[in-house]
Amino acid sequence: MRGYPICIWLWMAVFVARLAPVTAFCEPSIMDSKEAAVLLTGYFEAMSVPKPFHLLEGAALQTLHRQLRERLLADVGLDPLPERIDLDVHRSKPIAHPWCTIEMIEYQLWPGVYSQALLLVPKEFQEKPAPAVLCPHGHWDHHFAHPDVQKRLLVLAKMGYVVLSPRQNHYENLLLGFSNQTLMIWTNMRGIDLLQSLPEVDPARIGAAGASGGGLQTQMLAALDDRVQAATIVGMTCDFREILFPHAAHCRCNHWPRAMAYTDAPEISALAFPSPVQYLVMNDWTRHFPHDNFPKIQELYRLNGFSERVSCTYWPTGHTYDRKKRERTYWWMERWLRNHGSHHTLIPTEPEEVVTVFPPQLLDEWPVPNPGNKGLEALAAHIHDARHFKTKEIHDPTNPIRYKRRMRQLLPEILGLGTGLAPRFDEVQVVDARKQDGVTLSRVRFPSEGNLQVPALIVAPAVQDSESGPVTLILDKRGMSGIETLEP
Repeated sequence: MRGYPICIWLWMAVFVARLAPVTAFCEPSIMDSKEAAVLLTGYFEAMSVPKPFHLLEGAALQTLHRQLRERLLADVGLDPLPERIDLDVHRSKPIAHPWCTIEMIEYQLWPGVYSQALLLVPKEFQEKPAPAVLCPHGHWDHHFAHPDVQKRLLVLAKMGYVVLSPRQNHYENLLLGFSNQTLMIWTNMRGIDLLQSLPEVDPARIGAAGASGGGLQTQMLAALDDRVQAATIVGMTCDFREILFPHAAHCRCNHWPRAMAYTDAPEISALAFPSPVQYLVMNDWTRHFPHDNFPKIQELYRLNGFSERVSCTYWPTGHTYDRKKRERTYWWMERWLRNHGSHHTLIPTEPEEVVTVFPPQLLDEWPVPNPGNKGLEALAAHIHDARHFKTKEIHDPTNPIRYKRRMRQLLPEILGLGTGLAPRFDEVQVVDARKQDGVTLSRVRFPSEGNLQVPALIVAPAVQDSESGPVTLILDKRGMSGIETLEP
């Protein structure tokens, strides 16, 4: 998460040999697994401390937010943004519903790479052009066809909103700087492009709402695309450490390189400012949000004159997007997309009976004729062609020196050295030393990041002609067992 820390050394044995003959032997471990686990636990706790949330005003806030957006886009592999090629929309046969027309559609993200989505167009409009809501879904069974997801989409359509729910696709190639968030953010940005292209939609009144993984997508989209005029983030925003450690790590789509190096999820969500943002939280990883994070976000909005544009509501429930939370979502969209922020907007009541498409897989697997869709597999070749390292041709004899200097400057960033913790220990700790077969064996620990120590074995001649001499450094991923294979 936070660069590529030096702690990878902990699973390697380090041998420093001063050109002494070494016979095969078995040495007890320098650090047992329990002690290593304690060190790593402390390390992760220190590395996951939330970054400061900056409470700024006016131009200073605008500058900070612009810088954070630029850095986030670079880290998720969207700097520059991909070319907005033709959406090339393909549609399924429509599914009839009393409130709306439902279609499975496919729209183009990259050449030959499409995303699927459900498109719901109301049969009755309150006004035209109408507001629209992008509704990313999370890790639900049957995706956007899960009954609880369907209810939200259908009720919004009944209320006169055009609704688009893109499929949550997963694909990453971190070696080429492409994460799951690269795909999801771009899928949702292109989803807004699609909504704005529809004649039924008012392009200036588009909201976003999602829960869990869909909440993360909503958070990232609202932070990076100012076309989102109102957002409801459900069961997601919290400090990164709430979803990374210590209980368990969420789906890998929640993470991307360098995410924790300079910011945290609550500040990312506040990048949506000044757009209205509503947080719906519960007894999951978001339970600490109302007192740990929301007051700062609320203060940021207040300092900049928009205190009414942010809201947080907590429920003592599990990780669900139940009826009461859906009704708060409808209310937030009504208030900001239709009623210009009026405090008098009432919370709509969801109908007691919402007829969903059953069985869900009928909707989830509704076919879309599109012979041009090459699938997500086509992304691999596209990303490789666009991003793989190309050897630089250097003709000017002075250029190689500048080029190498530039590459050396980039290496510390690539390795995450700038995000590491200052060593807590100053000196090498000698655990013990003994003589064997004409050599001195010293078990030591070198200081590393924070509280980490790298276990190592120093093998030196028992009798030395001088205090200094040539040194050989041996790294072996097998740990201490690698010593047994060393030959004289």
